[in-house]
Amino acid sequence: MYSMEQNVSKDGRINHTQLKKEFQEKYKSRVTKLLNTLLSGGNLIKAINSWAVPVLTYSFGIVKWSVTDLDELDRLTRRLLTKFRHLHTNSSVIRLYLPRRRGGRGLLNIKNQCLNQEASLRRRLLTNRDPLITAVAREDADGRINHTQLKKEFQEKYKSRVTKLLNTLLSGGNLIKAINSWAVPVLTYSFGIVKWSVTDLDELDRLTRRLLTKFRQLHTNSSVIRLYLPRRRGGRGLLNIKNQCLNQEASLRRKLLTNRDPLITAIAREDAGYTPLSLGCELIPVDKAIVLQTCHIVRKVLGQDEFPPPRLSLISAGGGDEISSHHCLQQEWVNVSQRLR
Repeated sequence: MYSMEQNVSKDGRINHTQLKKEFQEKYKSRVTKLLNTLLSGGNLIKAINSWAVPVLTYSFGIVKWSVTDLDELDRLTRRLLTKFRHLHTNSSVIRLYLPRRRGGRGLLNIKNQCLNQEASLRRRLLTNRDPLITAVAREDADGRINHTQLKKEFQEKYKSRVTKLLNTLLSGGNLIKAINSWAVPVLTYSFGIVKWSVTDLDELDRLTRRLLTKFRQLHTNSSVIRLYLPRRRGGRGLLNIKNQCLNQEASLRRKLLTNRDPLITAIAREDAGYTPLSLGCELIPVDKAIVLQTCHIVRKVLGQDEFPPPRLSLISAGGGDEISSHHCLQQEWVNVSQRLR
C-alpha cells in the first residue's frame, strides 16, 4: 500500500516524481518476489504480466511517464531476469517481448503498454460527445477546469432542452416527466464536478419557472412549493435542481469519505475546498440543511422567529418522520393562505 499523502500538494497537484518512484519500487518488489519462487519459463512470465506489470499500468494516463522512464523500467526487468538466471546476457531482447505463439517468451513491453493505453484513452475522450468531457478537454493551460465557462454551457444546454419540450404538444404530468428525464440530467451529470453555488442553482430553478410561465404552463401566482411536491402528495412533481445538487454532492461525499482506497483517502485529506465536495472540510448534513432552509422560508413568510416547540421537533429532525414533517409544513402553509385572505 502506498503512502499517497505526500503525493498531492496543497493546491491539488499530483507529485509525479514521487509517484513514479513509488510505483517503480513496488514493481521491482513484486518482480523480485516472483523471481524468488520456483516459477520458471512461461509460468514466470505470465506471473510477471498478471501481478507485477498491472502495478504500473494502473498509473498510465494519470502519472506522467516519459519515454526514458519507461525504457528504464524495461531495462530494470531484464536486469532482474538476468540476475536470477532467467535471461542470458546475450539473448535476443526482441524475442523476450514477442508473443509465445510467434516463438517469443511473451513478456509485456512496459513502454508499448503505456503508449497504447494513453493513445486509447485519448481517442476515447476526444471522440466522446458528452458536454462535460468536451469542456474538460478544453481546460485551462494550468490544468484547472474553467467552472464559469462550464456552468454557462450547461445552463444554455438545459435551457435549450426545456424550450424544445415546451414547444411540443406535451402538457401536465407528461411535460414535467419529460423535463425531469431529459432536461434535468444535463445538469445533474455535472453535480460534484462543477462548482455550483446556491445562487446559481436558485437561478436555474427560476429559469425553469420563467420558461413554464412564458409558455403558459405555470400561472404567475401559483404555488412554487406545490410545483416541486411529488404528484402523490398533490404537487406537480418537478425536480428541484438545488435539492438535486445538494443531495447528489452529499451522496458522493459520503461514498468517497467511506472509501478505504489510499489514493482517494489522500486526496480527500487535501481537498480544502478545491472541489465542490470539499472532502477535507466538515459540512452540515444535506438532508438537515434542506430541512432547515425550508423552515427558514416558512418562518420568513409567517413572520415568526421560531416554530412552536412540537412542530420544531418534527421538522428540524432531519431524516425523522417525513410524513409528519410534511404534514406540519402543510398546516403552516394553510395558515399562511388563511392570513393572506
